[in-house]
Amino acid sequence: MKKGIFGLSLLCLFVALFSGSTPLAMKFPVKPVVLITVEGEIHNTLKTYLKHCITEAQKNGARGVILKINTPGGEAATMLDMIEVIHDAGREMPVAGWVVNKALSAGTGISLACPAIYMQPRSVIGASAVIALAMGSGGDDDKNMENMILKSQSAIRETYEGLVKKPELKPLVAAMVEKDLGVVQVSKDGKTYFLSDKEYRDLEKQVAEDKKPEKDLPTLVKSIREAGKLVTLTGDEAAGFGLVNGTADTLPELC
Repeated sequence: MKKGIFGLSLLCLFVALFSGSTPLAMKFPVKPVVLITVEGEIHNTLKTYLKHCITEAQKNGARGVILKINTPGGEAATMLDMIEVIHDAGREMPVAGWVVNKALSAGTGISLACPAIYMQPRSVIGASAVIALAMGSGGDDDKNMENMILKSQSAIRETYEGLVKKPELKPLVAAMVEKDLGVVQVSKDGKTYFLSDKEYRDLEKQVAEDKKPEKDLPTLVKSIREAGKLVTLTGDEAAGFGLVNGTADTLPELC
């Protein structure tokens, strides 16, 4: 039989944990893989629920956990806390993220924190703009809020860049956070990678002005997203770019 990410056959046993569930007391013929649903807005209650479920899975000898992620996003601070929870769990057992429908905004960071990431082919990930809820009064208040947004945006971008396993993907995830970047896919010496559109234009300019040799200019493969629009990728696109490990429409495909 085909083996999946947890080294089990398609007969793998899944146990779903929900908030308020009792500990798993019964004995299983194989160690279970625990399915934890991360759904809805990202907030402190969801963080507490995630931590509880992972602790219960560890107590009961789970073989690993799968986070079933479907969220429009939420609180950035809670996202950072949940990333730490996932990292701690990953030191003890295999952890996989499975994006169904969407992992937007803070959901992107939670997904990228998983050591293995899978997405349904038509699900989406990205679009992580920092949103202000109290702007519009003008004056110093708006300026202070704008500065806070820029600081938060920078912190989230650095977090995403630190989570991706391949350095060449950093411009791609950065453009999920900062809409003014834009991003292009380029190729050079048989290697495909990403640049911000500004970086690519600067290289073109330097070659045109004879400041760099033409061989230093990579071949433009395609524009992923123009400046002014946040990057959002489908599961198929994310897998094709190497941002996630692959796609899976159904749960048994992950097993």
